[in-house]
Amino acid sequence: MSEINLLSVSVTICGRTYPLRVEEGDVELMKSIAKEINEKIREFQSSYKNRDLQDLLTMTLLTYALDFHQSESDGQSIEIKEIIHSINSDLQKALSS
Repeated sequence: MSEINLLSVSVTICGRTYPLRVEEGDVELMKSIAKEINEKIREFQSSYKNRDLQDLLTMTLLTYALDFHQSESDGQSIEIKEIIHSINSDLQKALSS
């Protein structure tokens, strides 16, 4: 991912805003993923009313990890892995800044 082609975008997950730099074609995807994560957290929040935010985030992460590993065994892994690695890299950069 070339630094020259990166755009700044902010996504909000659980009320916290994360500034990211992503490729132009990934801006809408990143926003869509953040929206999906927030929806999944709200689902867990309504199902498990006495859980704290860390529990909700962990359950969401485990759900996505399970989906990833199931899709990997279904042969859909190469493209999905690349997308997840790109998103993970962007999130790590945002968290370290």
